[in-house]
Amino acid sequence: MQAIPNGPSDNDVTRLLQQWGNGDRESLDRIMSFLYADLRRMAAKTGANPDDTMQATVIVNEFYLRILGQPKPKYENRQHFFSLAARVMRQIRIDHARREHAQKRGGEKPTPLSGLAEAAAAPVIGLGQSSAEDLHDALTHLESFDSRKASMLDLRYFAGFTVQEVASAFEVSSETVRRDMRVAEAWLLHYLDSR
Repeated sequence: MQAIPNGPSDNDVTRLLQQWGNGDRESLDRIMSFLYADLRRMAAKTGANPDDTMQATVIVNEFYLRILGQPKPKYENRQHFFSLAARVMRQIRIDHARREHAQKRGGEKPTPLSGLAEAAAAPVIGLGQSSAEDLHDALTHLESFDSRKASMLDLRYFAGFTVQEVASAFEVSSETVRRDMRVAEAWLLHYLDSR
């Protein structure tokens, strides 16, 4: 995610995030207006599945509603905010898929995620017919013992960050990100195959 031309710098966004964490509700509104286009692009990337019926605008609006209720949020910077946004948007999609499946009789049909790699514009996870819920469970499990790798996956595949942007967010080299991503992807494939 690049800074918006003639828009706020990363330092401006960080300052606004801190002000929001200190109780200034108007700061959240400014953040959302500055980052709305980035959030919409991110929401669209999470919808790589052709069976998905949620629109990016709906996801961004739901994200806004969910973060509104947070008491004194603490975000370090723009990347931290987008990392949270990726996780929340993933959860929004999972909740939506669960509701849709609950409405269908025998709604056990998995939601194909094979388009995820194409949407992320990188040759990675061959998820085949894994369901959105399975992927969410796998990422949640990965996060329980290696939060850095799980956050890297969230930023790369759900927030649309480049490898360089992920490296910058974690203050590591691009090669470290690539290596960690390969390990995390292999673990995810193993986890999903074993289910």
